[in-house]
Amino acid sequence: MDNHEMLLQRQERIIDAMSGIKRDRTPLLFSGEFALIRYLDPDTTFGYMIREHEEMTKRIVNEFLPKFPKVDYLAAIGMSSKFLGVPNMARTFLPGKELPENEMWQLVFDHIITEEDYDWILKNGWQKFQNMCIFERMGYDADEMQADFEEGMRSKALYREAGFPFFTGDLLPAPYDVLAFGRGLMDFFTDLFECPDKITAVMNMIMDEYEEANAARIDATVAEAAAKGEKVTYTIAPCVQANCNLVSREMFEEFGWPLIKRQADFVLKHGGYVFFHMDAHWTAFLDYFKDFPKGRCLFDSDGFTDLYKIRDTLGSMMAFTGSIAPATLSFGKPDEIYQEAKQQIAEMGNSFILAPSCTLPANMPKENIDAMYAAIDEQ
Repeated sequence: MDNHEMLLQRQERIIDAMSGIKRDRTPLLFSGEFALIRYLDPDTTFGYMIREHEEMTKRIVNEFLPKFPKVDYLAAIGMSSKFLGVPNMARTFLPGKELPENEMWQLVFDHIITEEDYDWILKNGWQKFQNMCIFERMGYDADEMQADFEEGMRSKALYREAGFPFFTGDLLPAPYDVLAFGRGLMDFFTDLFECPDKITAVMNMIMDEYEEANAARIDATVAEAAAKGEKVTYTIAPCVQANCNLVSREMFEEFGWPLIKRQADFVLKHGGYVFFHMDAHWTAFLDYFKDFPKGRCLFDSDGFTDLYKIRDTLGSMMAFTGSIAPATLSFGKPDEIYQEAKQQIAEMGNSFILAPSCTLPANMPKENIDAMYAAIDEQ
């Protein structure tokens, strides 16, 4: 079986899970690259991972992934972390630069959006404002960002060529979160009460500009993939800070849900599949997600949302990921991880995909990766 045949087989396993079909075994999702490279070399530094991301990708593709042929989906992978904070108006402090060589990158939130900026955005447009923030207020270099983006696209291509599906889609904007982080949560939540119409107008402008600029591109990407028998997933996470630990159902329905629904409907209308990356706690809001067609979505939680309620509420209409906690993956015994994975596989049903909570921790011992994989491999 060649790599493209493997890609289609893995893709079919995930698409089946979206429709509640377990073809041969429970699918497995690995996310995050740092644990993968440290499986090969535990002494790999964070500085190396940032500076030599493309070289790191080649090592993962050539040395790590062949050891784990039953991994079906790779997420949060392919792009470096040099500009990780930019989508949320944050600077990224990097190991080997602002930080020690082996300290993990850190996001620095300067809260650069002011209350007066809402009016400026509505008058001049979101893209102009975003560029002003990135290149003037945060001081990033456009050429350096473009080079990093191109390197990331080459890395994503390497994973796709190695036989892993869903590497032609991308991430939609996060209108609520970029305002929340850029403004600062306390000020932003105050703004939600004092000028809700302006915030809603700005968020709609962000989406209007995105849809106008990207509709044709998404159509072309979906059509090109279809010609090869492939599907395209687009990741949606527009409002992590509107989760049910932070806002009421009434506030979520006013500010958060319209973004999630608009983005998902946009992707579905253009032939894509939806990957809901749902960090934080969503248990009280799960019923809203029943609004989408069966077989087109995947709900990726990070452990805060009740897994059994995800199964009972959404499992009949979309795939969903399990989530073994980072502390367990990092510090638990291999048998503990194996037993938890086996329990989830046994109890979660045909729409279930085994996965870590958000990403595999960078300090996850290799024997714990082996234990998680063993629960899938023995099926």
